Amino acid sequence: MQKRYLGQCHCGKVAYAVEADLEGGPNAICNCTNCNMKAFLHHHVEKACFKLLTAFDDLKLYKFGTLSAEHYFCKFCGVESFYRSRSDPHMWDINVRCLRHADTGKRVDIYALSYELHDGEHWEESQSIRHERDRRARETGIPHQAKFWRLIAPAECAPDLDVAVAFRQTWESD
Repeated sequence: MQKRYLGQCHCGKVAYAVEADLEGGPNAICNCTNCNMKAFLHHHVEKACFKLLTAFDDLKLYKFGTLSAEHYFCKFCGVESFYRSRSDPHMWDINVRCLRHADTGKRVDIYALSYELHDGEHWEESQSIRHERDRRARETGIPHQAKFWRLIAPAECAPDLDVAVAFRQTWESD
């Protein structure tokens, strides 16, 4: 079910509105060096579902490798909250970590969502597999059923951990 979300960078100078079905997915985690280092959590939306609310002048563009993907980031705080991907250039790829519910203003609970794993480290091979999988699904009428994963919240691993206390203890012991 499509819902309205507001996305932004850390400082808020870059903001956008998006209509997306985060619960229905697909959301994805990619293992390429760029996504891995940025902890980017992916959700693709059609162009018509994305609206930039702030000036394009507040963005910087970063391209690497084949120069196909367009990575936009805030020129003030450096956060990349969306980009145009190499695999789906007709869509916007939204960083789920940067989204809030438009109606409540609450951050999206990234731990409640399911994710597909994407092999961006071996992009060409994974796209070949993806296209073959999609072709078979079209021919048979049986959609591909990806295995879904969930993120584990740090609180689930150590429910009694008080991060502020642990941080102070770490720095006070030096």
